[in-house]
Amino acid sequence: MSKLLKYLLVGFSVILFAVIRTFQADLFYDPLLEFFHGNFKGYELPDIDLLPFSASLIFRYLLNTVLSLGIIYLLFQKKSHLLFAGTLYAILGVICVVAVLIFIYLNDSENHLLLFYTRRILIQPLFLFIILPALYFQERSAKDN
Repeated sequence: MSKLLKYLLVGFSVILFAVIRTFQADLFYDPLLEFFHGNFKGYELPDIDLLPFSASLIFRYLLNTVLSLGIIYLLFQKKSHLLFAGTLYAILGVICVVAVLIFIYLNDSENHLLLFYTRRILIQPLFLFIILPALYFQERSAKDN
């Protein structure tokens, strides 16, 4: 694959991330979007239908994961990196989804910030910003040795 095509596909993936973010209110069931836009400290969580919310949250995480793994594969083109990142995404995704559901179940205003940040990890491609530099550093270290 040519470098130009590789970088065009990475750029297209980044645009897809932006599209997902721009149309998030239309694409996903997430009553917490509006809740966290305001001053949420001291307020009760809005009513949340957990099944559609969980499905929507997991679906969004899977979309971000597929795009992220695509970028990782395009940039490094190593199945070992893809397997490592995919395993990491799976483990961290399960942990974060369970944590979000626990924080919603507890519905304690002291946990709102924990809920906010844990949910943010799931709905935004933050793991990509951690994994890409780690894989790049690993590649550079392997070349130096």
